[in-house]
Amino acid sequence: MIATAPRSVDPRRSLETLVLAGCGAVEALALAMLLSGPPDGRWPAFLAVVLHLAACVPLALLSDRPASQRWLSASAVLVAPGLGIAVAAVVLFARGHGEARLETRPRARRRPRAAPVGTDQLSPCDALLCGDDDERRAAVDALARRADGESITLLRFALTRLDPDRALDVALVLDEIRERAEQEKRARSSRCRP
Repeated sequence: MIATAPRSVDPRRSLETLVLAGCGAVEALALAMLLSGPPDGRWPAFLAVVLHLAACVPLALLSDRPASQRWLSASAVLVAPGLGIAVAAVVLFARGHGEARLETRPRARRRPRAAPVGTDQLSPCDALLCGDDDERRAAVDALARRADGESITLLRFALTRLDPDRALDVALVLDEIRERAEQEKRARSSRCRP
Protein backbone atom coordinates (compact mmCIF):
# COMPACT_ATOMS: atom_id res chain seq x y z
CA MET A 1 0.00 0.00 0.00
CA ILE A 2 1.37 3.38 -1.00
CA ALA A 3 0.86 6.20 1.41
CA THR A 4 0.73 9.76 0.20
CA ALA A 5 1.04 12.91 2.17
CA PRO A 6 -2.07 15.06 2.20
CA ARG A 7 -1.83 18.15 0.08
CA SER A 8 -1.89 21.38 1.96
CA VAL A 9 -4.41 23.89 0.72
CA ASP A 10 -2.84 27.15 -0.35
CA PRO A 11 -5.13 30.04 0.68
CA ARG A 12 -4.09 32.01 -2.39
CA ARG A 13 -5.17 29.17 -4.67
CA SER A 14 -8.55 28.92 -2.96
CA LEU A 15 -9.04 32.68 -3.28
CA GLU A 16 -8.15 32.56 -6.99
CA THR A 17 -10.52 29.62 -7.45
CA LEU A 18 -13.33 31.59 -5.80
CA VAL A 19 -12.59 34.66 -7.92
CA LEU A 20 -12.62 32.59 -11.10
CA ALA A 21 -15.84 30.83 -10.08
CA GLY A 22 -17.46 34.19 -9.34
CA CYS A 23 -16.31 35.62 -12.65
CA GLY A 24 -17.61 32.54 -14.42
CA ALA A 25 -20.99 32.92 -12.71
CA VAL A 26 -21.20 36.60 -13.68
CA GLU A 27 -20.24 35.69 -17.28
CA ALA A 28 -22.96 33.01 -17.37
CA LEU A 29 -25.52 35.46 -16.02
CA ALA A 30 -24.53 38.05 -18.61
CA LEU A 31 -24.78 35.50 -21.41
CA ALA A 32 -28.18 34.31 -20.13
CA MET A 33 -29.48 37.88 -19.99
CA LEU A 34 -28.22 38.59 -23.48
CA LEU A 35 -29.81 35.47 -24.98
CA SER A 36 -33.10 35.45 -23.04
CA GLY A 37 -33.99 39.12 -23.28
CA PRO A 38 -36.57 40.48 -25.73
CA PRO A 39 -35.10 41.23 -29.18
CA ASP A 40 -36.05 44.92 -29.05
CA GLY A 41 -35.01 45.55 -25.44
CA ARG A 42 -31.88 47.55 -24.85
CA TRP A 43 -31.71 47.17 -21.10
CA PRO A 44 -30.84 43.47 -21.04
CA ALA A 45 -28.04 44.00 -23.61
CA PHE A 46 -26.66 46.98 -21.70
CA LEU A 47 -26.83 45.06 -18.41
CA ALA A 48 -25.07 42.07 -20.05
CA VAL A 49 -22.21 44.30 -21.19
CA VAL A 50 -21.88 45.82 -17.72
CA LEU A 51 -21.82 42.35 -16.12
CA HIS A 52 -19.23 41.20 -18.65
CA LEU A 53 -16.97 44.15 -17.77
CA ALA A 54 -17.57 43.53 -14.07
CA ALA A 55 -16.34 39.96 -14.49
CA CYS A 56 -12.94 41.27 -15.66
CA VAL A 57 -12.34 43.66 -12.77
CA PRO A 58 -11.67 41.08 -9.96
CA LEU A 59 -9.02 39.35 -12.09
CA ALA A 60 -7.23 42.63 -12.74
CA LEU A 61 -7.23 43.41 -9.01
CA LEU A 62 -5.64 40.18 -7.71
CA SER A 63 -2.84 41.47 -5.50
CA ASP A 64 -0.70 38.35 -5.09
CA ARG A 65 -0.03 37.83 -8.80
CA PRO A 66 2.39 39.60 -11.14
CA ALA A 67 0.85 42.31 -13.28
CA SER A 68 1.47 40.33 -16.47
CA GLN A 69 -0.64 37.39 -15.23
CA ARG A 70 -3.40 39.63 -13.91
CA TRP A 71 -3.79 41.62 -17.11
CA LEU A 72 -3.50 38.55 -19.34
CA SER A 73 -6.28 36.86 -17.37
CA ALA A 74 -8.49 39.94 -17.41
CA SER A 75 -7.96 40.52 -21.13
CA ALA A 76 -8.74 36.86 -21.90
CA VAL A 77 -12.05 37.16 -20.06
CA LEU A 78 -12.80 40.45 -21.78
CA VAL A 79 -12.00 39.26 -25.32
CA ALA A 80 -13.52 35.77 -25.22
CA PRO A 81 -16.69 35.90 -23.10
CA GLY A 82 -17.20 32.15 -22.75
CA LEU A 83 -13.72 30.73 -23.09
CA GLY A 84 -11.90 33.55 -21.34
CA ILE A 85 -12.47 32.00 -17.91
CA ALA A 86 -10.70 28.80 -19.01
CA VAL A 87 -7.75 30.78 -20.39
CA ALA A 88 -7.59 32.82 -17.18
CA ALA A 89 -7.56 29.59 -15.14
CA VAL A 90 -4.65 28.25 -17.17
CA VAL A 91 -2.74 31.53 -16.77
CA LEU A 92 -3.34 31.70 -13.02
CA PHE A 93 -2.86 28.03 -12.10
CA ALA A 94 -0.06 26.95 -14.40
CA ARG A 95 3.28 26.80 -12.66
CA GLY A 96 6.47 26.86 -14.66
CA HIS A 97 9.70 25.17 -13.70
CA GLY A 98 11.79 28.29 -14.16
CA GLU A 99 13.61 26.93 -17.19
CA ALA A 100 12.77 29.66 -19.66
CA ARG A 101 15.11 32.59 -19.24
CA LEU A 102 16.88 35.02 -21.44
CA GLU A 103 20.58 34.32 -21.61
CA THR A 104 23.10 36.76 -22.95
CA ARG A 105 25.97 35.60 -25.07
CA PRO A 106 29.40 36.86 -24.10
CA ARG A 107 30.70 39.37 -26.57
CA ALA A 108 33.91 38.63 -28.35
CA ARG A 109 36.55 41.10 -27.30
CA ARG A 110 38.11 43.02 -30.11
CA ARG A 111 41.81 43.58 -29.95
CA PRO A 112 42.75 47.24 -30.31
CA ARG A 113 44.94 48.12 -33.21
CA ALA A 114 48.28 49.75 -32.60
CA ALA A 115 47.80 52.20 -35.44
CA PRO A 116 45.25 52.61 -38.19
CA VAL A 117 46.25 50.60 -41.21
CA GLY A 118 45.30 51.73 -44.67
CA THR A 119 45.33 49.54 -47.73
CA ASP A 120 47.93 51.76 -49.36
CA GLN A 121 50.33 51.64 -46.40
CA LEU A 122 53.05 49.03 -46.02
CA SER A 123 54.03 47.32 -42.81
CA PRO A 124 57.38 48.46 -41.38
CA CYS A 125 59.06 45.21 -42.47
CA ASP A 126 57.74 45.51 -46.04
CA ALA A 127 58.67 49.18 -46.16
CA LEU A 128 62.23 48.39 -45.05
CA LEU A 129 62.77 45.53 -47.47
CA CYS A 130 60.56 46.32 -50.49
CA GLY A 131 59.56 49.96 -50.29
CA ASP A 132 61.03 52.95 -52.08
CA ASP A 133 63.43 55.37 -50.37
CA ASP A 134 60.71 57.53 -48.80
CA GLU A 135 58.82 54.57 -47.36
CA ARG A 136 62.06 53.03 -46.07
CA ARG A 137 63.09 56.29 -44.36
CA ALA A 138 59.65 56.69 -42.81
CA ALA A 139 59.76 53.11 -41.49
CA VAL A 140 63.28 53.56 -40.10
CA ASP A 141 62.26 56.83 -38.37
CA ALA A 142 59.11 55.25 -36.91
CA LEU A 143 61.08 52.27 -35.59
CA ALA A 144 63.75 54.59 -34.17
CA ARG A 145 61.08 56.56 -32.26
CA ARG A 146 59.57 53.35 -30.84
CA ALA A 147 62.97 51.89 -29.84
CA ASP A 148 61.40 48.82 -28.23
CA GLY A 149 62.55 45.24 -28.54
CA GLU A 150 60.38 44.49 -31.56
CA SER A 151 61.64 47.49 -33.53
CA ILE A 152 65.29 46.73 -32.69
CA THR A 153 64.81 43.14 -33.82
CA LEU A 154 63.21 44.31 -37.05
CA LEU A 155 66.04 46.79 -37.70
CA ARG A 156 68.66 44.07 -37.09
CA PHE A 157 66.81 41.75 -39.47
CA ALA A 158 66.75 44.48 -42.14
CA LEU A 159 70.45 45.12 -41.57
CA THR A 160 71.26 41.59 -42.72
CA ARG A 161 68.91 41.68 -45.74
CA LEU A 162 69.50 45.11 -47.26
CA ASP A 163 72.15 46.21 -49.74
CA PRO A 164 75.13 48.07 -48.17
CA ASP A 165 73.88 51.62 -48.98
CA ARG A 166 70.51 51.09 -47.32
CA ALA A 167 72.01 49.02 -44.50
CA LEU A 168 74.20 51.98 -43.52
CA ASP A 169 71.14 54.07 -42.56
CA VAL A 170 69.76 51.20 -40.51
CA ALA A 171 73.10 50.66 -38.77
CA LEU A 172 73.29 54.37 -37.86
CA VAL A 173 69.78 54.24 -36.38
CA LEU A 174 70.66 51.14 -34.34
CA ASP A 175 73.75 52.92 -33.03
CA GLU A 176 71.65 55.96 -32.14
CA ILE A 177 69.17 53.77 -30.21
CA ARG A 178 72.05 52.09 -28.36
CA GLU A 179 73.52 55.48 -27.36
CA ARG A 180 70.15 56.71 -26.09
CA ALA A 181 69.73 53.56 -24.02
CA GLU A 182 73.19 53.99 -22.49
CA GLN A 183 72.52 57.64 -21.65
CA GLU A 184 69.25 56.72 -19.95
CA LYS A 185 71.02 53.99 -18.01
CA ARG A 186 73.70 56.43 -16.82
CA ALA A 187 71.04 58.97 -15.84
CA ARG A 188 69.16 56.37 -13.80
CA SER A 189 72.25 55.14 -12.06
CA SER A 190 73.33 58.72 -11.15
CA ARG A 191 69.91 59.39 -9.65
CA CYS A 192 70.05 56.22 -7.57
CA ARG A 193 73.48 56.98 -6.03
CA PRO A 194 73.45 59.02 -2.82
